[in-house]
Amino acid sequence: MVNCLRFLLGFFPFLLFGQEQLGFSNLYFNIGTTINIYYWGGTNFPGIKAFVGVGGIKQIDSKYGNYMMSVGMNVGIYNKSLGNSLILLKQDNQIDFTSSLFFGPASSHINEKFPLYKNLRTINNLPFYNLRFGNEGLAMLGVNFIMNNHLRHQTVGAIVLNYKNLSINYYNDGGMPLNLLGLGDSFDRWWTGGGGIYYHSIHKNNLFELTFDQFTGYERQYFELATRLGMDVQDYSIFSDIKPDTIGTRYNVTGFRSGNNYNSSSYSLRCFINESLAINVGVIGSLRGTNKEGERLWGVQDLIHNAMKIAIHPNFDANRILVGLTFNHFNPIK
Repeated sequence: MVNCLRFLLGFFPFLLFGQEQLGFSNLYFNIGTTINIYYWGGTNFPGIKAFVGVGGIKQIDSKYGNYMMSVGMNVGIYNKSLGNSLILLKQDNQIDFTSSLFFGPASSHINEKFPLYKNLRTINNLPFYNLRFGNEGLAMLGVNFIMNNHLRHQTVGAIVLNYKNLSINYYNDGGMPLNLLGLGDSFDRWWTGGGGIYYHSIHKNNLFELTFDQFTGYERQYFELATRLGMDVQDYSIFSDIKPDTIGTRYNVTGFRSGNNYNSSSYSLRCFINESLAINVGVIGSLRGTNKEGERLWGVQDLIHNAMKIAIHPNFDANRILVGLTFNHFNPIK
């Protein structure tokens, strides 16, 4: 862990120097935190995500049109949030080091007075904005690389579309059409998929953001086998009974410390009240219920898997209401 932190501290200035040498403009420093309180059954507790990151863009003008390249890197820690155990007695500190690279056609800036006012995330493991631009419209493809202190390393592709004040993003580690482009590792694990709708304002950070995210457990080849057999993925913890309790086993079975509660999904609405502060409301949990016909699915990814006859991961997490605040500050570097 110490060597990892040394690497990160050394790599931040290296990244900034490299971006400047390659002609990247509008370099920025982004720091922030999200604190949510979860309510369920008379019990409430806080969850936190905190990060620091840098990013920049490069405008490319050619005879074939205008293009934009974006790079970003951030490191952050989260506890009692999506991607963690939500059992109070379990301490589960996760640290993600995320880097991203995106490229696509883009128009020119629409307002030179506010050259950067549209802020986007291409993956929602942390509230870092790795895309920051002021173009009238753009369409970008790219990839997010995640390194994690519990070896949850993965590659997640994403698509970003923007026109004027409205943006849409979609990320997945291997779903259509990203699997055809080789932009995800296609294991359907951990940060498996999500996306959001963003409405921007030149006077604030964003006016609002509506996002869906799903975090999924993993056992090697289990999802692929279940899909071929036409069944859903069963409880990952069964593998702890048939394999030795080794470090490798404990990290392969995502829920080794707290059962199924690593599997969770979230809908979240974030509304900014000024440039740096936003109010969060939403729901987190299995996003499943029951009716006379049986189980009812409310999560976007579960609905897609069900419609496409793809295996669904187990998710017995309690549904909780979340309310909180997000602080997000930008500081221009160049």
